[in-house]
Amino acid sequence: MTVNKYFNNLYYGPEQDMFNDIVQEVIQIHGSDILYICRDVEEFDELLREEKISVFKTTYSIDAYVPNTGQNNTMQKLMSKFGFRFEENIEIYISALSWDQLGTAFAQPRNGDYIYIGNPEDTYSSFTNSMFMICDVVDGFPDTMHFGSIASWKLTLSSVTKSYSNIMDTNYTDINDYLNPTVEKDNKTTIKKPADDFTDINVVPSGNPFTKFGMK
Repeated sequence: MTVNKYFNNLYYGPEQDMFNDIVQEVIQIHGSDILYICRDVEEFDELLREEKISVFKTTYSIDAYVPNTGQNNTMQKLMSKFGFRFEENIEIYISALSWDQLGTAFAQPRNGDYIYIGNPEDTYSSFTNSMFMICDVVDGFPDTMHFGSIASWKLTLSSVTKSYSNIMDTNYTDINDYLNPTVEKDNKTTIKKPADDFTDINVVPSGNPFTKFGMK
């Protein structure tokens, strides 16, 4: 016995389009505009199999539903090669229809790209100024393949800090200044890049630190 031929829950195009339009409209009503920043890998470490230097330049503005107006929900204490670090995570939701209308070359949001929540044009008066990295992308929210199509993407984001291996080169000066490590020299601010030669760095100073007058 087959299913009822008058109800098609998986392959009826008009019903899929209507549901996608509803999801997009709900996010546009209750959501906020965010900035999607693409990662371009400039140098790749073949030994460690990871990006050595990444440049963030191309940006897209897209509507997204941000629960709790961008406030972090959870905090994780992770062990890294530099010791313990705290990582704050949030989840946001993007309409699949809005993503397709951006005209990017990607079928879906990518892990490793950045998400900026706030107003990049006026960060001073913005309700929040937070930069996150995409850690996980899940399709089919609120229901997996509802009506046989993907209506939205759920992104799990983790907080981002300054890094010498990630260079911000967007059209927004405040974002670049906030995340790019800088050094003051001759009254000029320049972006510090990763050092290739560490021979001149004196990691352990010579001398006895327990003398009466300290290091000698």
